[in-house]
Amino acid sequence: MRLGSFRINAEMRAALKHDADFLETREYNSAPADEKLKISETLSLSWNRDRPVVAKVQKHDVSVGSRTIELRTYTPENDLGDRYIVWVHGGGWNEGSLDIYDRLMRILAISAKSPVVGVGYTKAPHAQFPHQLTELLTAFKFAEAGLFPARPEKCIAGYSAGANLIMSTLKAYAENLGRGYFSRACLACGVFDHDLRSSTHIQYDGYFGNSIERLETIIENYAPGALARLDPNIFTANCSPLACQNYLIISAEHDMLRDDSEKLARTLHAGQNEVVYRCVPDVTHIFLQRSSAIKKAHETIVEMGRYLGK
Repeated sequence: MRLGSFRINAEMRAALKHDADFLETREYNSAPADEKLKISETLSLSWNRDRPVVAKVQKHDVSVGSRTIELRTYTPENDLGDRYIVWVHGGGWNEGSLDIYDRLMRILAISAKSPVVGVGYTKAPHAQFPHQLTELLTAFKFAEAGLFPARPEKCIAGYSAGANLIMSTLKAYAENLGRGYFSRACLACGVFDHDLRSSTHIQYDGYFGNSIERLETIIENYAPGALARLDPNIFTANCSPLACQNYLIISAEHDMLRDDSEKLARTLHAGQNEVVYRCVPDVTHIFLQRSSAIKKAHETIVEMGRYLGK
């Protein structure tokens, strides 16, 4: 894993070194695709330690067509009872799980003083765009009617591919959801633009285990032909959906996708939305997944929760 000469937080650098060593000992680069997914999942789960205690964790199976997805609700002891948060995890549409983000969702729930509902959507290539958007819409409606019908405030948050899925769903189902469906949204390190030759894409190409070529591959795996047609329902950097008007946009300084977040923040602001944009310095794209070892990551999750809990 190339780290370059970038100024990186010491805890972030140690986490990247740990990850590189972990992958090397398991011969990740030469492993078959299915085995790579297992190795990556094991690595991410190893960071899911020191999890704070919440009052209750519940699992719900929700049918979406012929598939069943899991929703997992984390209710904190300090629940104020006035809102809930839907969380959509990242992982390049083909990786990630609710288990990997268990720690994050617990911190988010406690910080927001509200339950967090994680959505275990179907990953690519087992399902491809736009199937995941249908799953998210179903999850939104189930949480609203089946889990928290008496709560007046709904919020949403997502990371990386999860942030992308949120924006795509808000755009695709704008009429179904209606104006102001979500009170607040927090989008961290998302894929929002089709320009994979922007300044940050070029600057960080080949560093921290990421590359433009890899990003092109995972986008194609999720939504075949999306880059060729510059699909506005996937690349939503120019979108300002009416289903939410208050946003916290978070990026990592050393991330190919930083330009995406900056562009989306400008679009949302121009659309008369309330937008808070923050770039977390000295960290890379995966920092939120490593919150058990990186103080800035833990603090950022707390910030997200407090914003959504306002």
